[in-house]
Amino acid sequence: MIEIDGSYGEGGGQILRMSVALSALTGKEVRVKNIREKRPNPGLKRQHITAIEAVRKICNGDVEGLKEGSSSITFRPGKIEGGEYVFNIGTAGSITLVLQACILPSLFAEREVSITVKGGTDVKWAPPWDYFRHVFLPLLGKMNVEIEGWLKRRGYYPKGGGEAEVRIKPCAELNSIDFGKDGEEMSAKGIVNISLLPLHIAERIKNSAEREFGIKGIDAEIEIEEANALSPGVGIVLWASGSSGREAEKGGEGGGGRLLGADCLGERGKPAEKVGKDA
Repeated sequence: MIEIDGSYGEGGGQILRMSVALSALTGKEVRVKNIREKRPNPGLKRQHITAIEAVRKICNGDVEGLKEGSSSITFRPGKIEGGEYVFNIGTAGSITLVLQACILPSLFAEREVSITVKGGTDVKWAPPWDYFRHVFLPLLGKMNVEIEGWLKRRGYYPKGGGEAEVRIKPCAELNSIDFGKDGEEMSAKGIVNISLLPLHIAERIKNSAEREFGIKGIDAEIEIEEANALSPGVGIVLWASGSSGREAEKGGEGGGGRLLGADCLGERGKPAEKVGKDA
């Protein structure tokens, strides 16, 4: 059995999620101790429990110590078959972080995997949905990975209530990735998402981001997307690509070309103009 010290590095949830995902992929048992030891509230939280339980179901495995506040777990993987799964975090915990853990073993399932997760789509300390959809998935596409993603509903802190679905096709072999070269002409796109807040906030964020791109001589096409979420929220995701990178962003096979992304979540007391500029 492999033993992982969860306090290593930043000592957060990522080492836990990846340990379980790699355990499922390799078929090797793993024990993770000192889970999230460097966090103010160490131990397992709902988001981490959902991620581990999701990977367990996908690989038909077994897990010990899976309860809120637990500082260690033992994960025993089984066979990765594929199928359809639905997981509910039950809080505004990040949907994209749960999906990150699920994707790695699902790529090597016997058949297609469909995963629906309910929780938070645009929350602190996690990739927003639009970054996941327009940056992370296209970059995986450059590696011969076929994943489709759909946003069904936005979810912000504190109520969550968001929902997203992905479909992952089995992958026979991963390709190496080319991130492009300096000097490639770039163009940018973006989405400002907003719910239960005055629309002028989103417009100010959009204008601020476009102004920053203009200073750098980059054309930008930024949309505003109004949502009807359970909690108010606002944020922006931007992505810039070169000519060959744009093929990957659209779902093509292009192995070259840059694809870069950034995001910023709105907060109470933070001016809209700064949200756009920071992104």
